[in-house]
Amino acid sequence: MPCRPPRIVSCSVARPTGDPLLTSRLLRGLANVQLGFGDAQKALATLDHALALAQERSDRVGMADALLPMGVAHRQLGNFARAVEANERAQALQLALGDRNAAAMTLCNIGVVHADLGQSERALTLFEQALAEFEALGDRGHAEI
Repeated sequence: MPCRPPRIVSCSVARPTGDPLLTSRLLRGLANVQLGFGDAQKALATLDHALALAQERSDRVGMADALLPMGVAHRQLGNFARAVEANERAQALQLALGDRNAAAMTLCNIGVVHADLGQSERALTLFEQALAEFEALGDRGHAEI
């Protein structure tokens, strides 16, 4: 018999320490669970809250980390333009933070959305750009994907 994840009836996240950055991080984790269960709409609501908390504190890492799963949720819902927008916003933050590896991974995410849209040439261009960045960074693990 296949292993199935437990059914979560409800989950609420309180502010255990009153720390908005911790709450934002917890909300991002909850949203990833919601995405895993296929509830992209609920994940977007959770991520909106996480993003707002990160923005209040000018936490650019937290903002990027909220925007990435937002892109996944929008893609799952078929909102491809919003998926690209969320990923491009995350990538801009990653580049501003100097995280070129994360920015290259996000470029792959954008390429996947374009592939979903049947825009093979655009997707290929994005994947090639990401590959060039991984190679420039010496990231052999991602360069071989």
